[in-house]
Order: sequence, then C-alpha cells, then structure tokens
Amino acid sequence: MMTRCTLLLPVFWLLLVLLADSVSAEGQYDDRRCKCVCPPRVINNVTRKVYLKNNIARDDCECGKVVAPLPDNPVEFCLRCECEYESRNTMLMKDDRPRLVRSASMLGRVDSARQRWKKQVEVQRVNVYDRRNILS
Repeated sequence: MMTRCTLLLPVFWLLLVLLADSVSAEGQYDDRRCKCVCPPRVINNVTRKVYLKNNIARDDCECGKVVAPLPDNPVEFCLRCECEYESRNTMLMKDDRPRLVRSASMLGRVDSARQRWKKQVEVQRVNVYDRRNILS
C-alpha cells in the first residue's frame, strides 16, 4: 500500500503543475482593447483616424481615455468618434495554424490518391475496351 502512494504522489504533483501552467498561460492570450474611429486628423505629418488602447476595462472605453494626444477642442472632437470595446482570445487563433497545415497536408494526400486512382481506371479501360482483356 505504501509503494502505491509513493508512486502516485509524483504523478499527482506533475498533473498539478501542468494544470497550473495551463491556467496561467491561458490569460496571456486574452486580447482586450478599445478601438476609437475618429475623423481624420494630422499629427506630425501623419493622418490618423483609428486609435487603439490595449488592456483597458470596458467602462474606460471612451474617447477621452483612448485618443492621445487630444486636440484643442476635445469635446467637439470626441462627439464625432465612435469607440467600441473588443475582446478576443488569441489562443484560438494560435491553435488553428497547425490544424490548417494538417488539413493542407491531408488534401495533398487525398489529391495524390485520386490521381493514382484515375490512372488505374484509365489502365483498366484500355485493357478492357481496347485489348478486350479482363483484369484478374
């Protein structure tokens, strides 16, 4: 009985560490931002109309806290801006890349199998209809 407990204890700790690592890594891929689309404005010879601020609370998603630097008349400028809060999990995007590679690889294999099958059918047609031989 004692040997079974001593064997299960390291396995338990390993699972606990892996679980804690996956939970901490999960938060790294959350992407929350506020995006404000405003009328075009020239700052340092660059025309800008989209302003982004990452890792911001939903309640703070407003023109005055996202647009920097604010123009001389911020109230009038902010009335013409549309701000929206965006939240997404980029872990899902990272997971899709290997799946796409596998899908492309599988499609390549299916295509090559289809080409081989078409060649076999062509050989059978030649043997049956032209030479009048039945394949055994």
